[in-house]
Amino acid sequence: MSEIENQEQRFSLFTFTEEMAQQRTEYLLTIVNPSVRDWIEMYTVEAALQKNDLWEKLFASEAKSKKAALKKAIYTNYSPLSVSSMLEYFAELKDDRNAYFKEFWQMLVLRGDLEKLLEQDFNDLLSSNVVPISWVLEESNLIYKFNKQIKDILLKDSRNFEYVFRYQTEPKVYHYTFPKSISKNEWYDLATRYIQTPIIIGGRTASPNLNIVRLMKQSTKMDNKYFTVDAQLELVAQQEVARQEKEMFGIDQENNSVSSFNGTTFQYGVTTSKQDLNNEISNEHLYVYVDRELIMSQKTPLEIYFYVRDRIQMFLTPDRRLELQEFDNTDSSTLMRLIEKHLDSQYGTSMWFSIKNNLVIMQFWTIFNILKERGVSPYDVIESFFTKFIKEEFDLDWLKMQLPNDDEPLQHQNMILFSLQEGIMKRWELYVQHGEIDSNLYRLKEQMSSYETVPSLIQDKYAILTEDGINISNVFFSDQSPLAYYDASFDDYTFFDNLAHHPGEIKVDWKYKYQNQAINNLLSMDLISERNGNIITKRYQASEIQTLMSLWQKNALNIYNLSEEYIDAVNRLQGKGLIKRVSGLFDPGEAKYLNFILNKKDLSDSMDLRNKYVHDYFPKNESELIQDNNYALMITFFFMIKIEEELATQRALDTSTMHED
Repeated sequence: MSEIENQEQRFSLFTFTEEMAQQRTEYLLTIVNPSVRDWIEMYTVEAALQKNDLWEKLFASEAKSKKAALKKAIYTNYSPLSVSSMLEYFAELKDDRNAYFKEFWQMLVLRGDLEKLLEQDFNDLLSSNVVPISWVLEESNLIYKFNKQIKDILLKDSRNFEYVFRYQTEPKVYHYTFPKSISKNEWYDLATRYIQTPIIIGGRTASPNLNIVRLMKQSTKMDNKYFTVDAQLELVAQQEVARQEKEMFGIDQENNSVSSFNGTTFQYGVTTSKQDLNNEISNEHLYVYVDRELIMSQKTPLEIYFYVRDRIQMFLTPDRRLELQEFDNTDSSTLMRLIEKHLDSQYGTSMWFSIKNNLVIMQFWTIFNILKERGVSPYDVIESFFTKFIKEEFDLDWLKMQLPNDDEPLQHQNMILFSLQEGIMKRWELYVQHGEIDSNLYRLKEQMSSYETVPSLIQDKYAILTEDGINISNVFFSDQSPLAYYDASFDDYTFFDNLAHHPGEIKVDWKYKYQNQAINNLLSMDLISERNGNIITKRYQASEIQTLMSLWQKNALNIYNLSEEYIDAVNRLQGKGLIKRVSGLFDPGEAKYLNFILNKKDLSDSMDLRNKYVHDYFPKNESELIQDNNYALMITFFFMIKIEEELATQRALDTSTMHED
């Protein structure tokens, strides 16, 4: 085995498989004079086998002898070394250090060397640039032993603020310990320096992490044992976000504009003028049209509801699912996804997500301002829907609700609306469970379920991707797929586009082993076929790929809005383990969006509008009150549309069953 092949196959604790552990153990036991790399690998293999109790499973009767042989090889060559000697050996790896330094650190942890470190050893360890400070923060013993040195290191570089911020937003992910001698004032000063003081890296000026500063801008109520985001720090964060967005992305929130990378200003907004729509052809504007004349001609509140349901752009998908939610795979370009990294506990809003939401909120504001001229309130529309429409259309008696009054202060209107939304969901749950909304049961029902578990009248309503389905979809549709690039003469950037635009021209055999593994996987799953050495797709395979693409782009599909061809495709993909069905009034993506807007549940960067009003934290800014009111109305109308869609689908299914009988 050549050194290059050996290096490609080296075992790592972070790419661990049982097969690889077995193969590498056999190989390592044949080495007579192990290198530093080999010592590191021996130790990590031995640690993995021991921790996962795999010796007997992988080596059966030879387990004891192989275990003893590997331990002998490790401790004969490695154990006597001091920490300083190990650092000297490790320096010999030169450019290969980055490939091994995590394993090297794990060796020090597993051997107990960290507990034996002297102050000079510790200083050598950090000055060697082998170990980042984040690894030190994961070892509580080091924090207690070298408290002063670590404190000095943390406070010296303002970038270290990111560690404490990440810990407080995701303590289950980042297992850090910090010196207790650092006061809240010192953390606060570090946070301020992090935002305000330019960071020099390699002679170049770098800005603070935009996601972190965005979160601080939204976190006035953030207060824990490390630091408090008060109004002053929030203002500093707000100014930095505005500066970076304008500099990096050309976003100007005050003027509703975005500058493209070629310097052209892209203006967006809502208009009631058809002339503005004609100007949009220049591609420098995105205007959403609200038909003033049509709104003024609507005779009843229900007709206005139908206008909102059918005509607000970017609000709903064709299958009446929420278009406003974040579609991770399509709302951001590859560049933006790389720039806007976010934690699992963050919603990770993209630039396009923000534009969509702004445009929809603007449309609601425009529509209801037009209605005011007619003396019609949005609350009239809500009341008409629940007291008249669903009774006449679906014979459903809705329990009376308290609605706001237009004459009340906006903060009171918002408080009633956000409370009303919970009441709507509680009534809906009772209807699904009991077939009616009983007032006595309603009084006994303490609170609604989470948005993820609000029940549906319809079983297995939505199709979503499984983890395997996500991985397969990435192979087809991602520009980061191992199959994204085929040939210099092909202009497309995804495997799917190359298949679609060059049918029958792509060979089954590719240049690299990992690419052939991906192709063979698709063949084995019957998602593509082979003819005369070329890749082809049969009709049923094309339907399955199109279904995967829809799910990859839009998170979920309402199965009952699909044609028979695509329902069959969903069933086949479910049999292959790529799709699963879920039931609920909301699909998982919609539920996550609702939590982002309304609650603090699971998302550290949520808008948390419901809790803000339920707990009497009213904004003083009039424009913020108006925006919150529009969000509250938008969410309420969304609930109405979902309820109507459920009732209509259930009626259609009942009618179909009757005809079959």
